[in-house]
Amino acid sequence: MDEYNWASSVGHVRILELGLLTGADFSKLAETEDLRAAVSALRDTDYGKQLEALGNLEEFGPALERALGDEYEYVLSFSPEPGPILCFLSKYDFHNLKVLAKELLLGMPMEPRAVSPLSIIPFDDLRGACAVIGEDGIPSLLPQLLERARSRYGARNGHGEQVASFVSKDLVPALVNTFEEARRQGLEEGGPFGVDSSIDRGWMSWVSGYYRKRGYELLANFAAAEADLTNLRIVMRSLFHGLDPAVVTKILLPGGTISPRDIGDAYAAGPEALERVYLCVRWVELFRRGLERVQRRESLTEWEKECEDTLVEIYRMARTRALGPEPVLGFLYGKENEVKNLRIVLSGKQSLAPKERILARIRRSYA
Repeated sequence: MDEYNWASSVGHVRILELGLLTGADFSKLAETEDLRAAVSALRDTDYGKQLEALGNLEEFGPALERALGDEYEYVLSFSPEPGPILCFLSKYDFHNLKVLAKELLLGMPMEPRAVSPLSIIPFDDLRGACAVIGEDGIPSLLPQLLERARSRYGARNGHGEQVASFVSKDLVPALVNTFEEARRQGLEEGGPFGVDSSIDRGWMSWVSGYYRKRGYELLANFAAAEADLTNLRIVMRSLFHGLDPAVVTKILLPGGTISPRDIGDAYAAGPEALERVYLCVRWVELFRRGLERVQRRESLTEWEKECEDTLVEIYRMARTRALGPEPVLGFLYGKENEVKNLRIVLSGKQSLAPKERILARIRRSYA
Protein backbone atom coordinates (compact mmCIF):
# COMPACT_ATOMS: atom_id res chain seq x y z
CA MET A 1 0.00 0.00 0.00
CA ASP A 2 1.30 3.44 -0.94
CA GLU A 3 -0.06 5.87 1.65
CA TYR A 4 0.86 8.89 -0.49
CA ASN A 5 -1.73 7.85 -3.08
CA TRP A 6 -4.36 8.82 -0.50
CA ALA A 7 -3.10 12.37 0.09
CA SER A 8 -5.72 14.03 -2.12
CA SER A 9 -8.51 11.86 -0.68
CA VAL A 10 -7.53 12.80 2.86
CA GLY A 11 -7.71 16.46 1.85
CA HIS A 12 -11.24 15.92 0.54
CA VAL A 13 -12.23 14.20 3.76
CA ARG A 14 -10.86 16.98 5.96
CA ILE A 15 -13.29 19.36 4.23
CA LEU A 16 -16.19 16.89 4.55
CA GLU A 17 -15.49 16.49 8.27
CA LEU A 18 -16.39 20.15 8.73
CA GLY A 19 -19.99 19.26 7.83
CA LEU A 20 -20.38 16.52 10.45
CA LEU A 21 -22.98 17.17 13.12
CA THR A 22 -21.60 17.84 16.60
CA GLY A 23 -22.96 16.89 19.99
CA ALA A 24 -24.30 20.44 20.29
CA ASP A 25 -26.14 20.03 16.97
CA PHE A 26 -27.87 16.89 18.25
CA SER A 27 -28.81 18.66 21.49
CA LYS A 28 -30.50 21.39 19.44
CA LEU A 29 -32.33 18.79 17.36
CA ALA A 30 -33.55 17.07 20.51
CA GLU A 31 -34.99 20.40 21.68
CA THR A 32 -37.11 20.94 18.55
CA GLU A 33 -40.87 20.90 19.02
CA ASP A 34 -41.79 17.93 16.84
CA LEU A 35 -40.73 15.73 13.90
CA ARG A 36 -41.50 18.41 11.33
CA ALA A 37 -39.40 20.97 13.17
CA ALA A 38 -36.50 18.51 13.51
CA VAL A 39 -36.58 17.71 9.78
CA SER A 40 -36.72 21.43 8.99
CA ALA A 41 -33.65 22.03 11.17
CA LEU A 42 -31.73 19.59 8.95
CA ARG A 43 -32.56 21.55 5.78
CA ASP A 44 -29.02 22.91 5.29
CA THR A 45 -27.20 19.65 6.09
CA ASP A 46 -26.19 16.72 3.87
CA TYR A 47 -29.61 15.22 4.58
CA GLY A 48 -31.70 18.21 3.59
CA LYS A 49 -32.23 17.28 -0.06
CA GLN A 50 -33.44 13.75 0.70
CA LEU A 51 -35.63 14.80 3.63
CA GLU A 52 -37.24 17.71 1.80
CA ALA A 53 -38.28 15.37 -1.02
CA LEU A 54 -40.37 13.27 1.37
CA GLY A 55 -44.10 13.31 0.86
CA ASN A 56 -44.52 11.63 4.24
CA LEU A 57 -42.16 12.70 7.02
CA GLU A 58 -42.71 9.36 8.74
CA GLU A 59 -40.56 7.78 5.99
CA PHE A 60 -37.36 9.47 7.13
CA GLY A 61 -35.50 6.15 7.48
CA PRO A 62 -35.12 5.40 3.75
CA ALA A 63 -34.24 9.07 3.13
CA LEU A 64 -31.34 8.83 5.59
CA GLU A 65 -30.18 5.62 3.91
CA ARG A 66 -30.21 7.29 0.51
CA ALA A 67 -28.16 10.19 1.85
CA LEU A 68 -25.65 7.75 3.33
CA GLY A 69 -25.48 5.85 0.03
CA ASP A 70 -24.77 9.10 -1.81
CA GLU A 71 -21.91 9.76 0.62
CA TYR A 72 -20.42 6.32 0.03
CA GLU A 73 -20.49 6.80 -3.74
CA TYR A 74 -19.00 10.28 -3.51
CA VAL A 75 -16.12 9.15 -1.31
CA LEU A 76 -15.41 6.26 -3.66
CA SER A 77 -15.31 8.72 -6.55
CA PHE A 78 -12.19 10.46 -5.19
CA SER A 79 -10.46 7.47 -3.58
CA PRO A 80 -7.37 6.05 -5.34
CA GLU A 81 -8.40 2.42 -4.78
CA PRO A 82 -11.81 1.01 -3.90
CA GLY A 83 -10.76 -2.15 -2.02
CA PRO A 84 -10.61 -0.94 1.60
CA ILE A 85 -13.78 1.11 1.22
CA LEU A 86 -15.72 -1.73 -0.42
CA CYS A 87 -14.53 -4.06 2.33
CA PHE A 88 -15.90 -1.58 4.86
CA LEU A 89 -19.24 -1.47 3.00
CA SER A 90 -19.47 -5.26 2.78
CA LYS A 91 -21.25 -5.29 6.15
CA TYR A 92 -24.46 -4.56 4.23
CA ASP A 93 -23.95 -7.57 1.96
CA PHE A 94 -23.42 -9.83 4.96
CA HIS A 95 -26.49 -8.30 6.63
CA ASN A 96 -28.55 -9.15 3.54
CA LEU A 97 -27.00 -12.61 3.55
CA LYS A 98 -28.48 -13.14 7.02
CA VAL A 99 -31.91 -12.12 5.77
CA LEU A 100 -31.63 -14.53 2.82
CA ALA A 101 -30.11 -17.42 4.74
CA LYS A 102 -32.98 -17.48 7.22
CA GLU A 103 -35.45 -17.49 4.34
CA LEU A 104 -33.68 -20.08 2.17
CA LEU A 105 -32.34 -22.36 4.89
CA LEU A 106 -35.00 -22.10 7.58
CA GLY A 107 -38.10 -21.16 5.57
CA MET A 108 -38.63 -17.97 7.56
CA PRO A 109 -40.67 -15.26 5.78
CA MET A 110 -38.52 -12.42 4.52
CA GLU A 111 -39.37 -8.94 5.79
CA PRO A 112 -38.70 -6.47 2.91
CA ARG A 113 -37.87 -3.65 5.32
CA ALA A 114 -35.02 -5.74 6.74
CA VAL A 115 -33.17 -5.60 3.41
CA SER A 116 -30.40 -3.01 3.15
CA PRO A 117 -30.25 -1.06 -0.13
CA LEU A 118 -26.62 -0.14 0.60
CA SER A 119 -25.11 -3.52 -0.28
CA ILE A 120 -22.49 -3.78 -3.02
CA ILE A 121 -24.33 -6.71 -4.61
CA PRO A 122 -28.04 -5.90 -5.12
CA PHE A 123 -30.34 -8.02 -2.99
CA ASP A 124 -32.05 -9.80 -5.89
CA ASP A 125 -28.68 -10.72 -7.39
CA LEU A 126 -27.55 -12.06 -4.03
CA ARG A 127 -30.73 -14.11 -3.81
CA GLY A 128 -30.01 -15.64 -7.23
CA ALA A 129 -26.45 -16.44 -6.21
CA CYS A 130 -27.50 -18.05 -2.92
CA ALA A 131 -30.07 -20.18 -4.71
CA VAL A 132 -27.38 -21.89 -6.80
CA ILE A 133 -24.61 -22.22 -4.21
CA GLY A 134 -23.55 -25.83 -4.17
CA GLU A 135 -24.76 -26.36 -7.74
CA ASP A 136 -21.81 -24.67 -9.47
CA GLY A 137 -24.12 -21.95 -10.72
CA ILE A 138 -22.15 -18.97 -9.38
CA PRO A 139 -19.81 -18.63 -12.43
CA SER A 140 -22.77 -18.09 -14.75
CA LEU A 141 -24.10 -15.32 -12.52
CA LEU A 142 -20.81 -13.49 -12.08
CA PRO A 143 -21.04 -11.33 -15.27
CA GLN A 144 -24.35 -9.90 -14.08
CA LEU A 145 -23.05 -9.29 -10.54
CA LEU A 146 -19.93 -7.59 -11.84
CA GLU A 147 -21.75 -5.33 -14.27
CA ARG A 148 -24.10 -4.08 -11.55
CA ALA A 149 -21.17 -3.42 -9.20
CA ARG A 150 -19.21 -1.61 -11.95
CA SER A 151 -22.12 0.65 -12.80
CA ARG A 152 -22.82 1.58 -9.18
CA TYR A 153 -19.38 1.96 -7.65
CA GLY A 154 -16.97 2.25 -10.54
CA ALA A 155 -18.60 4.56 -13.06
CA ARG A 156 -17.65 7.87 -11.42
CA ASN A 157 -13.94 7.25 -10.94
CA GLY A 158 -12.76 4.74 -13.53
CA HIS A 159 -12.48 1.99 -10.92
CA GLY A 160 -14.79 -0.36 -12.78
CA GLU A 161 -12.29 -3.17 -13.20
CA GLN A 162 -10.96 -2.86 -9.65
CA VAL A 163 -14.53 -3.03 -8.33
CA ALA A 164 -15.21 -6.08 -10.49
CA SER A 165 -12.01 -7.73 -9.25
CA PHE A 166 -12.96 -7.09 -5.62
CA VAL A 167 -16.41 -8.56 -6.11
CA SER A 168 -15.28 -11.66 -8.02
CA LYS A 169 -12.07 -12.48 -6.13
CA ASP A 170 -12.86 -11.29 -2.62
CA LEU A 171 -16.50 -10.59 -1.83
CA VAL A 172 -18.31 -13.39 -3.67
CA PRO A 173 -16.01 -16.17 -2.35
CA ALA A 174 -16.39 -14.77 1.18
CA LEU A 175 -20.18 -14.73 0.88
CA VAL A 176 -20.27 -18.24 -0.58
CA ASN A 177 -18.07 -19.68 2.17
CA THR A 178 -20.05 -17.89 4.86
CA PHE A 179 -23.37 -19.08 3.43
CA GLU A 180 -22.15 -22.68 3.38
CA GLU A 181 -21.07 -22.41 7.01
CA ALA A 182 -24.42 -20.83 7.91
CA ARG A 183 -26.15 -23.75 6.19
CA ARG A 184 -24.23 -26.16 8.40
CA GLN A 185 -24.87 -24.14 11.56
CA GLY A 186 -28.55 -23.78 10.76
CA LEU A 187 -28.93 -27.52 10.30
CA GLU A 188 -26.97 -28.32 13.46
CA GLU A 189 -28.58 -25.76 15.74
CA GLY A 190 -31.94 -25.59 14.01
CA GLY A 191 -32.66 -21.89 14.28
CA PRO A 192 -32.00 -18.30 13.24
CA PHE A 193 -29.66 -17.74 16.16
CA GLY A 194 -27.11 -20.17 14.74
CA VAL A 195 -27.43 -18.72 11.23
CA ASP A 196 -26.99 -15.12 12.38
CA SER A 197 -24.01 -15.82 14.63
CA SER A 198 -22.34 -17.91 11.94
CA ILE A 199 -22.61 -15.10 9.38
CA ASP A 200 -21.42 -12.51 11.89
CA ARG A 201 -18.33 -14.64 12.56
CA GLY A 202 -17.73 -15.15 8.86
CA TRP A 203 -17.92 -11.42 8.16
CA MET A 204 -15.55 -10.39 10.95
CA SER A 205 -13.04 -13.10 10.09
CA TRP A 206 -12.99 -12.09 6.43
CA VAL A 207 -12.79 -8.33 7.05
CA SER A 208 -9.91 -8.69 9.52
CA GLY A 209 -8.04 -11.00 7.16
CA TYR A 210 -8.59 -8.70 4.17
CA TYR A 211 -7.11 -5.66 5.92
CA ARG A 212 -4.12 -7.51 7.39
CA LYS A 213 -3.26 -9.33 4.17
CA ARG A 214 -3.09 -6.01 2.30
CA GLY A 215 -1.11 -4.15 4.93
CA TYR A 216 -3.90 -1.95 6.36
CA GLU A 217 -2.79 -2.54 9.94
CA LEU A 218 -4.67 0.35 11.54
CA LEU A 219 -7.88 -0.69 9.76
CA ALA A 220 -7.31 -4.23 11.03
CA ASN A 221 -6.88 -2.78 14.52
CA PHE A 222 -10.20 -0.96 14.17
CA ALA A 223 -11.86 -4.24 13.21
CA ALA A 224 -10.18 -5.95 16.18
CA ALA A 225 -11.52 -3.27 18.53
CA GLU A 226 -15.02 -3.77 17.10
CA ALA A 227 -14.74 -7.53 17.65
CA ASP A 228 -13.43 -7.03 21.20
CA LEU A 229 -16.20 -4.63 22.20
CA THR A 230 -18.89 -6.79 20.60
CA ASN A 231 -17.57 -9.83 22.46
CA LEU A 232 -17.50 -7.87 25.71
CA ARG A 233 -21.17 -7.00 25.25
CA ILE A 234 -21.94 -10.65 24.45
CA VAL A 235 -20.17 -11.73 27.65
CA MET A 236 -22.09 -9.28 29.84
CA ARG A 237 -25.45 -10.09 28.29
CA SER A 238 -24.68 -13.80 28.67
CA LEU A 239 -23.72 -13.39 32.33
CA PHE A 240 -26.86 -11.35 32.94
CA HIS A 241 -29.10 -14.03 31.43
CA GLY A 242 -27.07 -17.03 32.60
CA LEU A 243 -26.35 -18.48 29.15
CA ASP A 244 -24.59 -21.82 28.90
CA PRO A 245 -20.82 -21.54 28.15
CA ALA A 246 -21.20 -23.82 25.12
CA VAL A 247 -23.67 -21.37 23.59
CA VAL A 248 -21.54 -18.33 24.38
CA THR A 249 -18.42 -19.81 22.75
CA LYS A 250 -20.32 -20.30 19.49
CA ILE A 251 -21.41 -16.67 19.18
CA LEU A 252 -18.16 -14.88 20.04
CA LEU A 253 -16.50 -13.12 17.10
CA PRO A 254 -13.00 -13.89 15.81
CA GLY A 255 -10.50 -11.18 14.92
CA GLY A 256 -10.18 -9.50 18.31
CA THR A 257 -7.18 -9.18 20.60
CA ILE A 258 -8.58 -11.96 22.83
CA SER A 259 -9.48 -15.22 21.13
CA PRO A 260 -13.04 -16.57 21.42
CA ARG A 261 -11.61 -19.76 22.94
CA ASP A 262 -9.87 -17.84 25.75
CA ILE A 263 -13.01 -15.82 26.46
CA GLY A 264 -15.19 -18.93 26.35
CA ASP A 265 -12.92 -20.88 28.72
CA ALA A 266 -12.84 -17.94 31.14
CA TYR A 267 -16.62 -17.51 30.92
CA ALA A 268 -17.05 -21.15 31.91
CA ALA A 269 -14.67 -20.69 34.86
CA GLY A 270 -16.45 -17.60 36.21
CA PRO A 271 -16.12 -13.80 36.61
CA GLU A 272 -12.70 -13.91 38.28
CA ALA A 273 -11.25 -15.85 35.36
CA LEU A 274 -12.85 -13.40 32.93
CA GLU A 275 -11.28 -10.46 34.73
CA ARG A 276 -7.84 -12.09 34.48
CA VAL A 277 -8.34 -12.37 30.72
CA TYR A 278 -9.36 -8.73 30.38
CA LEU A 279 -6.49 -7.50 32.57
CA CYS A 280 -4.27 -8.00 29.52
CA VAL A 281 -6.17 -5.53 27.31
CA ARG A 282 -7.38 -1.94 27.42
CA TRP A 283 -11.00 -2.89 28.05
CA VAL A 284 -10.49 -4.00 31.66
CA GLU A 285 -12.17 -0.98 33.29
CA LEU A 286 -15.08 -1.25 30.87
CA PHE A 287 -15.31 -4.94 31.81
CA ARG A 288 -15.38 -4.11 35.52
CA ARG A 289 -18.12 -1.51 35.13
CA GLY A 290 -20.21 -3.96 33.12
CA LEU A 291 -19.68 -6.74 35.65
CA GLU A 292 -20.77 -4.45 38.49
CA ARG A 293 -24.04 -3.82 36.70
CA VAL A 294 -24.56 -7.53 36.08
CA GLN A 295 -23.93 -8.38 39.72
CA ARG A 296 -26.35 -5.65 40.85
CA ARG A 297 -28.90 -6.84 38.24
CA GLU A 298 -29.02 -3.35 36.73
CA SER A 299 -29.86 -2.53 33.12
CA LEU A 300 -26.90 -2.75 30.75
CA THR A 301 -28.28 -0.11 28.36
CA GLU A 302 -26.12 2.79 29.57
CA TRP A 303 -23.05 0.56 29.77
CA GLU A 304 -23.59 -0.69 26.21
CA LYS A 305 -23.79 2.90 25.04
CA GLU A 306 -20.43 3.44 26.74
CA CYS A 307 -19.06 0.54 24.65
CA GLU A 308 -20.38 2.21 21.49
CA ASP A 309 -18.87 5.55 22.49
CA THR A 310 -15.55 3.80 23.11
CA LEU A 311 -15.57 2.44 19.55
CA VAL A 312 -16.23 5.96 18.23
CA GLU A 313 -13.13 7.15 20.09
CA ILE A 314 -11.09 4.31 18.58
CA TYR A 315 -12.15 5.31 15.06
CA ARG A 316 -11.45 8.97 15.82
CA MET A 317 -7.77 8.02 15.96
CA ALA A 318 -7.98 8.05 12.15
CA ARG A 319 -8.26 11.84 12.29
CA THR A 320 -4.64 12.02 13.47
CA ARG A 321 -3.37 10.31 10.32
CA ALA A 322 -2.15 12.52 7.48
CA LEU A 323 -2.00 9.80 4.80
CA GLY A 324 -3.51 6.44 3.98
CA PRO A 325 -7.09 5.14 3.79
CA GLU A 326 -7.70 5.37 7.55
CA PRO A 327 -9.01 8.99 7.61
CA VAL A 328 -11.37 8.14 4.74
CA LEU A 329 -12.84 5.08 6.46
CA GLY A 330 -12.90 6.92 9.78
CA PHE A 331 -15.05 9.60 8.16
CA LEU A 332 -17.42 6.98 6.71
CA TYR A 333 -17.74 5.39 10.14
CA GLY A 334 -18.50 8.86 11.48
CA LYS A 335 -21.27 9.32 8.89
CA GLU A 336 -22.78 5.94 9.79
CA ASN A 337 -22.72 6.92 13.45
CA GLU A 338 -24.31 10.25 12.55
CA VAL A 339 -27.15 8.53 10.70
CA LYS A 340 -27.77 6.27 13.71
CA ASN A 341 -28.01 9.34 15.92
CA LEU A 342 -30.40 11.02 13.50
CA ARG A 343 -32.61 7.93 13.57
CA ILE A 344 -32.64 8.14 17.36
CA VAL A 345 -33.63 11.82 17.32
CA LEU A 346 -36.25 11.57 14.57
CA SER A 347 -37.72 8.35 15.99
CA GLY A 348 -37.93 10.08 19.35
CA LYS A 349 -39.75 13.03 17.83
CA GLN A 350 -42.04 10.64 15.98
CA SER A 351 -43.00 8.89 19.22
CA LEU A 352 -43.18 12.15 21.22
CA ALA A 353 -40.38 11.02 23.54
CA PRO A 354 -39.06 13.64 26.00
CA LYS A 355 -35.82 15.42 25.17
CA GLU A 356 -33.98 13.79 28.10
CA ARG A 357 -34.76 10.29 26.86
CA ILE A 358 -33.56 11.15 23.35
CA LEU A 359 -30.30 12.70 24.56
CA ALA A 360 -29.59 9.70 26.79
CA ARG A 361 -29.56 7.42 23.73
CA ILE A 362 -27.43 9.55 21.41
CA ARG A 363 -23.92 8.20 20.76
CA ARG A 364 -20.79 10.31 20.89
CA SER A 365 -20.28 12.31 17.70
CA TYR A 366 -17.29 11.66 15.42
CA ALA A 367 -17.04 15.42 14.81
